[in-house]
Amino acid sequence: MAGICYKVIQGSHVKKSGWQLDNYNKNNPIILLNHNPNSLPIGRGFVEVRNGNLEIDIEFDVADDGIAKEISRKVDAGFLHSVSVGFRALESTQRSKLETENKYSGTEGLYFTKCELLEVS
Repeated sequence: MAGICYKVIQGSHVKKSGWQLDNYNKNNPIILLNHNPNSLPIGRGFVEVRNGNLEIDIEFDVADDGIAKEISRKVDAGFLHSVSVGFRALESTQRSKLETENKYSGTEGLYFTKCELLEVS
């Protein structure tokens, strides 16, 4: 099980409860290496919200994929313990337009209130 880093570049954030996971989990639960869609997946996973956190259980393709085997070993040894995601934004607002009491209020970036998970790396 790995925690998913959902803070995005340029000061943006994703609302934890805003993730849409069904399509990923049912249709294409792939794990990519470095978000590279031109290479074969190195594993598959199941993503869910557990105790308010987005988490994934990963099965690496260690049978015939040397890179997947190496990454699996690093995960098992504790050198890697998180992943990142590729997603499609469905709803968002500028953080500067959030009420100041909102902990995600800020001067730059977006606050994604609904996202569809596409891939995990």
